[in-house]
Amino acid sequence: MARRPRTGSARPSPTTARQKRASTIRAWLAGVLAAALTAALAGVLTGWFGAAGREIARTVDRDEIAPTVSASTVDPGPLTVAVQPLGLCGSEWVVPVGPAEFDTPMPMNIDMTKGWRDWTPAAGGANAAPHHVLIFVQGRSAAEVIITGLNVRVVKRSTPPPQATVLTADCADPGAFRSLEVDLDRTPPVVTPRYDAERAESMVDEVPSQQLTPIKFPYEVSLSDAEPFLITAQTRSCDCGWVAEVTWASEGKTGTTVVDDGGVPFRSISTARATGRCTVSFSGTRCQ
Repeated sequence: MARRPRTGSARPSPTTARQKRASTIRAWLAGVLAAALTAALAGVLTGWFGAAGREIARTVDRDEIAPTVSASTVDPGPLTVAVQPLGLCGSEWVVPVGPAEFDTPMPMNIDMTKGWRDWTPAAGGANAAPHHVLIFVQGRSAAEVIITGLNVRVVKRSTPPPQATVLTADCADPGAFRSLEVDLDRTPPVVTPRYDAERAESMVDEVPSQQLTPIKFPYEVSLSDAEPFLITAQTRSCDCGWVAEVTWASEGKTGTTVVDDGGVPFRSISTARATGRCTVSFSGTRCQ
């Protein structure tokens, strides 16, 4: 299908677009930094947003940040787990409608930090694979908690919707140098640490040395020290509902903390059956 430029409100100037993007990332950083103001978190943000994230992180006023905790757990045990939405700049989005439904630019006043489901034309969709989920694991008391592993359990498998459109936002380019990649097509799902040594090397002056290494369990957390994990869910053929399971040991006890999307499973959809793709920005919507 040929690419069809979409028309709408007047195209903003390059300066306005850059200012909007900086404002978007700043707002996103403010929400993320609330979960745990640690050097480890700074590494995640720098890896994800590069120079823009690094510069804005330096200017965020920590005293003005309110915490965001949205993980839902049956029995959290000694852990607090926060799930930080990545907004439109995180993962692509699959909507079960054709590209003709997206005929206007994204409004300049839209809050890109809230996610695709808060944009009316994208309602009814779900995250496309690869689906990035950022979580922070923290102790609930001064007691040391050892995180012994992180697994993923698929709770529902369906066929991806036909005649779907993939939405992608025209904003920051994701590029974290370390993450946990999950293959949802395997039974059980396989979790594999991913690490970009070249990108990590470029962060030597910005990120603590312990955060410049591949993810390798165990990790130690407490009330004053949180650990971030970026989970990347991959699927080639599934509309999958899944939860993360964080295993831990503390004060002679062991257990598992189940992490979901605010009371429901995370949902990741393969884009293999999608019939259209649209890039959405403040200056217009381009579909093909």
